[in-house]
This record gives sequence, structure tokens and C-alpha cells, in this order.
Amino acid sequence: AAAAALALLAKIVPPAPPYIWNFAGFGSMNPPRGQGRASGGSQTGRGYDDQASSSSAAPLHAASARGRGRGGATDRGEGRGRGAGRRGAEWRTVGTSGESEGYAPRPGPLPFSPVPPTFSVAAASAPGRADWGSGGRGGGWSPTQSEVHQGGGGGRGRGRGRSRGKDELEAHREGGEGRWRQRGRSSGGDQAGNRAREEISGWGRRGAAPEELPRRIASLDIGSSGARTQASERRAEIRKVDQQREAATSGVGSSQSSSALVAPRRPTPGAEGKAIRLLANHFRVSLNLKLGTICQYDVEISPRVSSMVVSRALVRELIARHRSDLGGKCPVYDGRKNVYTSGSLPFEQRDFAVTLPEDGSRADKIFTISIRRVAVFDSRSLNEFLYGREIQLPQLFLQALDVVLRENPARHFIPVSRSFYREDLGKRVLEGGLVGWNGFYQSLRPTMQGLALNVDLSTTVFHESIPVLEFLGRKFRSFDPQYRLGDFDHAKVKKVLVKLRIQVTHRSTPRRYRIAGLSSSPTSELKFPLETGEEIRVVDYFRITYNYIIRYPELPCLQVQGRKVSYLPMEVCIICEGQKFTGRLTDAQTTNLLRLACLKPYERQETIRRIMCRDDGPGRGEFPAEFGLNVTTEMTSVRARLLPAPKLRYGEAGSVQEIVPQRGAWNLMNARVVEGGHIRYWAVIIFDSRVRSNEANMFIRSLSNRCVELGVEMVPKTVVPPSIHRREDLESPRLDLLLRAVHQQALQVIVAADPGAHLQLLVCIMYEKHSQYGELKRICETEIGLVTQCCLSKHVQSCSSQYLANLALKINAKVGGRNVTLALELPGMCPYVFDKPTMIFGADVTHPRPTDDTSPSIAAVVANTDWPSANRYVARVRAQKPRLEIIEHLNSMVRELWREFCIKVGSRPETILFFRDGVSEGQFDSVLQEEVVALKEALMEEGGRNYKPLITWAVVQKRHHTRLFPTDANKDKSHNILPGTVVDTTITHPREFDFYLCSHAGIQGTSRPTHYHILWDENNFGSDDLQGLVYHLCYTYARCTRAVSVVPPAYYAHLAAYRARLYLDAGGGGSDTSSLRGGRPGSMQGRGGRAVSTRAGPAVIPSLPQIQPVVQQVMYYC
Repeated sequence: AAAAALALLAKIVPPAPPYIWNFAGFGSMNPPRGQGRASGGSQTGRGYDDQASSSSAAPLHAASARGRGRGGATDRGEGRGRGAGRRGAEWRTVGTSGESEGYAPRPGPLPFSPVPPTFSVAAASAPGRADWGSGGRGGGWSPTQSEVHQGGGGGRGRGRGRSRGKDELEAHREGGEGRWRQRGRSSGGDQAGNRAREEISGWGRRGAAPEELPRRIASLDIGSSGARTQASERRAEIRKVDQQREAATSGVGSSQSSSALVAPRRPTPGAEGKAIRLLANHFRVSLNLKLGTICQYDVEISPRVSSMVVSRALVRELIARHRSDLGGKCPVYDGRKNVYTSGSLPFEQRDFAVTLPEDGSRADKIFTISIRRVAVFDSRSLNEFLYGREIQLPQLFLQALDVVLRENPARHFIPVSRSFYREDLGKRVLEGGLVGWNGFYQSLRPTMQGLALNVDLSTTVFHESIPVLEFLGRKFRSFDPQYRLGDFDHAKVKKVLVKLRIQVTHRSTPRRYRIAGLSSSPTSELKFPLETGEEIRVVDYFRITYNYIIRYPELPCLQVQGRKVSYLPMEVCIICEGQKFTGRLTDAQTTNLLRLACLKPYERQETIRRIMCRDDGPGRGEFPAEFGLNVTTEMTSVRARLLPAPKLRYGEAGSVQEIVPQRGAWNLMNARVVEGGHIRYWAVIIFDSRVRSNEANMFIRSLSNRCVELGVEMVPKTVVPPSIHRREDLESPRLDLLLRAVHQQALQVIVAADPGAHLQLLVCIMYEKHSQYGELKRICETEIGLVTQCCLSKHVQSCSSQYLANLALKINAKVGGRNVTLALELPGMCPYVFDKPTMIFGADVTHPRPTDDTSPSIAAVVANTDWPSANRYVARVRAQKPRLEIIEHLNSMVRELWREFCIKVGSRPETILFFRDGVSEGQFDSVLQEEVVALKEALMEEGGRNYKPLITWAVVQKRHHTRLFPTDANKDKSHNILPGTVVDTTITHPREFDFYLCSHAGIQGTSRPTHYHILWDENNFGSDDLQGLVYHLCYTYARCTRAVSVVPPAYYAHLAAYRARLYLDAGGGGSDTSSLRGGRPGSMQGRGGRAVSTRAGPAVIPSLPQIQPVVQQVMYYC
């Protein structure tokens, strides 16, 4: 049988995969790079099944099986190894002892030092698994040089496979260049003499011009292997490889699809640092399993109701009137489509007729509510998940329990998303007809301690319940109800009023309506038909019917929703209470809102405690008891640790070269930056005529002196005298002309003195934070090619040393310098991870404001271009579909940044760290299955199929509601937890790798720790190593001398995305509270590639304006 099977085998030799070989080079020669192409047939490995006495075979690509073991080797390089059949290992020669060791985890580029022509042969064999055998590349070594070669061997089944490889290496030196060529042939299993040929050539030249490197890198076709593999095949291969790696390393089965990536399990909790105890705003929830199951019912209301307030009222009326028909149960309703009950109702499906009592807002109307059972849940799967078994979270069951705990607050408060608000919890009136309300947030979460209810304070903005005319007077300072509105003013008033609910005051019974628009004519000219067919003016109708004389007949009427067109004069309408404001706040409104929201930690802790003890608070009332739920009123005590602050290194020119921060902050006294920029050509433009020439010259000298003190070489004189203009000159198109004029004047002076140089920096001084800030940045960074630094005139006139120092740090980062680095750089922190070049990515996606349905979302990715310090980050930004959270163009952005790293560092990264900001928990799986795969795909396309750097992917979450409160003396002067506080037990995920880290010192309010959740980890980080790494990186932020709350790469990505958003919004972002007059109607045409269509149709995603290369190479977004 075996012989018959072997007779049918196809003998093909696959092309050897391409490699980039990293050479040590000769002397001080620049690191060379090479490319390779392979051609040939295929090869077939053969395996034998000892038990079944049968054989089978399948083609196997070179290096697609992993050998593991040790074997002896002769001086000629012949060796033998036995392995476990795992995929894609490397065989490494250790010194000249004649031993060859196979080890995991991946195939990859092989470090190689050129030697005189030598000859090496090696063979390896390994047992396999399942039913197909193996063949692979042989590995060899030279007795005079320690090298790493690709290894092979192994297969599936209980068969054995053998591979022999023969490598011939030639190297010689021609002047300052080196060229290498490799020819190889390999045989595996029972192959009939087929051969594979591979030629690799590398170049390297001493003192090669820097501008020549990008061209050479771009010319390498390092991703090709004959016909390029299709994207879908690459994705399938990546998933298959990662699944095999996960299964081989964990040995634990998963209920998820075999093609899906799975988040890693939590390692042993960390032990480094001082142990402390804290309180967390998580409240333990117990579930009584004896009460049986939870049933889910689908709810259909006919005619359809769009308001959740009305739908909740209808279902509550049904429960009140038909309690006996429901078996005496207390159902809970989510306000949309689902009703949940403890146990089953007496029916599978039933219709109920419900009439809401007359409340003045609608006529008596009969609604039909259909209830149909769709699912039954029990707690077994949830318990297994909480105990750490690798199963998917029973989201539907958890959602049912969350609705149960929300039912009682929903009956007494105004629900907004996951929060509940009411005026008596605290309010603050904001300008513009708005008011801030306090409330509380609640969410049921699975944690290591079991189910927990996360309760926190929340603050949001509502429209104040005031007359419509008063609202417009607060919104627009120039509003006068005595005068008729112009076309542009009419459009602005309509924009702020549409969709608001109002209540009328001219009737004896109150009625409520929703505003649909404004009448095109003023009230004095507006007519409508009566039932008799006659037309009557609105002013006459109100005088006759309600005995009401309209005082402001020049204003338009409100058009309200209904079965027929209805008009209401503005003066008889009041805005209803409890309507959330969804627009953009002004700076003054934001400041006032923060005064309401910011509470000291002990104040916040006490307020949460009082909310939990209220009868109408979360977890109270009859509904939790109905479902067997019990919520404790005590916060969770957690074990935490206080990590030591890292030692920071500054420049050698300063008298202070190392600093140990105290409580998350330090100063620059007697210190200099690590690497100062060289600013020879700079200029100043001022948009505030109150700044006098002598003040401007004093600022220039002071800024230059402070920069020099900090180690930044900045000449004390600008290229041209400072250009002073009026505030009004910030408005376009005047702004464009002035910026180009300054640039042109400076360029003429520079070229005359130093041909080929350019203006390095433009300092822009303005009176206040202006809406044209984004337009200024867009013009300079995308059209002219200028790095800018903006500052306010009040700081220019004061010239404080601290302000100038902060300005100098920003400027140094923008001109390519480095401010600070860790005294113990990354290779010293985690040598088992960072022993090779490492790229650290940060990514974020920002979305348009809720009322904007046309602007795109902006994705930004940054990555370091230096090693081992990892302080310089360059950015790439893209526009994508509105509100799409997944980064659509991640592949191209990663590839561009990868090339930048290779050019600047001189070698390829072997380790990847990726910090992804702005992802909610519901999107974790999408990010894992799409973005992680896209990253792997990009690396494969750039580095070749055998280039697989180890990746760790972490999600960074700042918008969560977990708060930590100190219980002892481990707190700062604001009573917040100290910087370096980390929690990785009790309140974290039951199984996956996550932790909370507070890396910053609280300045106002209660500190919010950052949540880091590891979605993918091929580096096998330990808890202490990753937590310490993230904490130490938070001290390397370029813009200040404080530890920041978010790891800097994610912070930089947020800044880059915000800058790109400014490009799109440039020219159209003024506050609408200033004036109704002075605006101009026209198309909603923005600058920077933005063109918004107001017509219905598919949205066209605009491309962002291209950032000029001289700007894109530095941290322009700082």
C-alpha cells in the first residue's frame, strides 16, 4: 500500500522564499540590503504512519515546518536534528563547538557576516504529526563564524521527514562596496533531483549619500516571489499560522472559529513595586441561580413609535393593566425591542391593545403591542466565562442583566446612553441657552471577582427649559425679535431649533411638539386654510381663537411635526426640559462645565456612595430581586502596586544629566535636552497690532536665549524683522497672502547667504485662540512647507522663563531634536524582547461631531524612527468613511512608516509594539481580526513571506468610568492616587491580559487611570515588564516635563488626527454664539480637500491635503 501511494506522488520543487539578508558589512560601511528571487519546481515530503502502515504525502514549502532539538555537527557543517514538528524555526550555530540548536519562534531575516568563500552542508530530520511528511531547507554553519541559518524538518503525523541542504556562499569586496551571491540546492523526502536556485545580491557603500537611500530602498522588490500572493490568501495564511502558534503555545482549546485570532491569556499578576490597597467604584453583584432562567421577548409597537419616552410609557401602561395576564411577573424593558422576564410568561406570543392616558400632547390613540418569545438564557455559560474558561462572553445574557439593573433608574431619571441625569443631582447654567446637569453612569461588567456594577458620576449638557425667544437671545448676541431675519440669519436660527421639543403656553392644557423647521415668511404674512376652505392669517387666528395679540409679527413661525402643516409663533413656545445638547461647546462653556464636573476624589467617592444608597439608585427597587440579583453598596477593595519612577537622561552639556522625577514631574534647572536642534533661519509674524516692535524684539531675544540655555541652537536674530498685522488679518484670504509674503521675503535673504537652505521655523503670535488657527496650519504645513509654532500675545509680553522653556521643548521636537530619554533604554529594560530593533506604533481615529453627517473620520498612525531611544515619531494620516472606527488604510500607512524606520535606523524592525487608542470593548474583536491581520499583511508585503517580526498589540482606553480612591497615606496633595499606581487583579478581565495604570499626577478633579488591554502578544510579555515599559514611556512625552496619562505614541496619534481634522475644518469653525450678522451665505465649501454636499446621495470621502515632505519628517503635530 505504501509503495502504491508513493507512486502517485507529484514531485515539484517550490520556489524558495525571498529574504533580505542583514549583513554586518565591512568596517564602517553602511548596512547593505539585498533582494532575492527564486525559481524551481516543488518538493514533496514523505511521512510514514507507524501504526497504520500506510503513507501519504503533500507538498511542503521550504521552512514551513519547525524543528526543535539539538544535534551534533561536524567541522564541515553537517548536522542532524530532531524536532517536534512545529512550524518555521531557525537553526542557530553556537560558536565553533560543533553544536547546532533549533529554536522557535519564527523564520525571519538571517543575520550574516560576510566571510571568505566557504562551503557548508547540514541535514535535519524530525518526527511529524498527523498524516503528511516534511522537507525543508537545510541549515549550515562555518566553523570560523557564528551565523544563523534557516532550519527545516518535521511534518504532521507520526511519520519522519528528512531534508538536506547545500549552500554555497561567495563574498568579495570591490572598493567600498560589497557584493554577495548565494546559490543553494535543497532536497527533502523522496524528491527526484529537482533543484531550486536562489541568487541574493547585496550592496553597501561607505559614506553613501543619505538622499540615495530612499531610492535604493524603494527599488527593492523585496515582497515578490514570482506572482504576488493575493490579499485573501495572505490573510488566510496569517490566520492559520497564528492559530497554530496559539494552539502550540497554549495547548488550550477554544470554542471560537479556528480562523479567528484569540486574545492572549493573562500572565501571572505583577509583583514589582510597593503593595498598597485602594477602593474602586465597582460594586459586587451576586446572582441567585435557584431562580431559574431569563427569557427574552421581542416587542413590536404598532403604529411605530420613534420616541423611547413614549415606547417606555406604553410598555409600563401594558404591565400595569395586564399584570395578571403576564403571570404576575415584573418584566423589564430596554426602550427599544426587548423585554426580559424571570422565567417564562404564560404564552409564546400575544398582542395587547394599550391606550395612553390623555396628557395634552396627543389625542387618545390605541396602540397594539405584540410580545413574542425569542430566547431563553441560563447562567452556566456566564459562570464558565467568569471562571476563566476560554469561551466567548455570553453578551446577550449579560445585556439582559444590565437592563434589569437599569430599569429602576430609568423610571426616575432622564436616561442618556448608559447614564441617568436629573436636575437635583447638581446643575450649572452655561451661556448660549445651555445648562450642565450631573448624573451617574452605570454598567455591568464581568471581572476577576465576578459580576460588578461600575457606577461613576457623569456630567452632560442639556438645552435649558426657557422660552424660545430667550434661548435665541442667549445664543446670538445680535438677535432682536423686533426685526425680520435675513436669509443667512434664518438658516442659522433654523439650524439651532430643528428637532427640539417645545411646549406651548397659549392653551389651557399644555401640548408638546417637535420643531421640523421655520416658515419662509414672517408671521405677519403667514396664512393657512380653515376647515371651511377659507384662509386666515396666523395673527388673526391667535387673536380670535385665543385672545392673544402676537407681539413679534416679523419673526417666522415654528413649523412643527404632525399629520398636517402647523405653525406656532416663537413667543408662545418654551423648550422642554431634558433634551441633550449634541453640538460643539465653546471654550467658555467647556470651562464652566468643568467646574461642575471636577470633584475632589473624596467628594466623588462620597457622592457615589449616596447614589448607591438611594431608593431610586442602581440595583435598588423590586426588579433586581425579581431576577435574583443583589448589588452591594460597598466599593471594591483592590490590591494595587506603586511602581518606581524611571531615571531620565538629559544632555551631557548640562550640569544635571540624570533626573529622578518626583510624583510625576520634574524641572529643567541646570539641564539640557538630549539632542538639540539647529535653528539658523526663523521668522516671526504677529496678528495683534497692540504688540509693539520693542516687545517683539525682546521676545525674540528671550526665546533664543532660553533655547540656548536648554541646548537648542537658535540664532538670536530672525531672518527678517517681525511682521506685525491686525487681528482681522487672520481672516482668509488675507492670511494666505501674508504668510506667503513672509516666507518669500525670508527665502530671498536665506538663498543669498546659503543656497539650498530654507526657512526652518515660523513663530505665529495671535491675540487669542482663533478659529483661523487650523487654516494657518493648513497653509503652512500643506502648501508652503513651513513648521510653525503659535503662541498668544499675552505670553509674548510677559516672557516668563517657564513659558519660554515649554515653548523651547515644543520647538525642539518640531525641528528634529530630542528632549529627554530614559536612562535605562528599552534594550536594558526587557532584553528578551528588545534585543533587536523595535518599532513602536500609536494609532487613533477621530470622528466628526454628532451633528455632522458629512465630514469623514480621520485615522492617524505614528511610529518611531530611532532606536534604541524611541523618541522621534513621524505620522501618517488618512480620511475614511464617517464614524468608521476600524482603520481603513492601515496597510499603506504601516508600509510607509516601516520604510522610514528602515532608512533612519539602517535595519528592519524585529519587534513591533502597537498602541491603539479610541476603541470600545465592543470593537475589540473587529480590531483583532481586521487591524492586526492588516498589520501582519503589511509587514509581509514589505519584508517578504518569511519576515515575521513579533507583534504585541494593546488597546489604550481613557474613556472609561473606573476610578480608584486611596485608603491610606499613598496619595498626593489633591488626594488622588500617586503616579505609578497599577491594578491588574480583582476588577480586571476574568481571563485576558489587561491592567489599569495611573501614570500621571492629578491636577484637578479625580484622576482617571488608563486601561490597557492586550489583544495580541507574540512577545510573551510578563505583567511586570509590560506595565513597567508603558509607565516609563509615559515620561518621554516631548511637550512637557510631566508624565502623561496615556502612552506617548497613542498621544501623538491623537494630536496628528486632530491636526488633520483642522485641515478639513479650516475656515469654517467660528463660534455661533457671537453674532447672527456678518456671515455670508453660499456653498458649504471648506478648504483642505473638504467639499461637503448638502444634497442627498452617497458621501464622497475627500482626500486630505498632502503634508509637505520637510514638515512630515518631523513631529509637526506637537
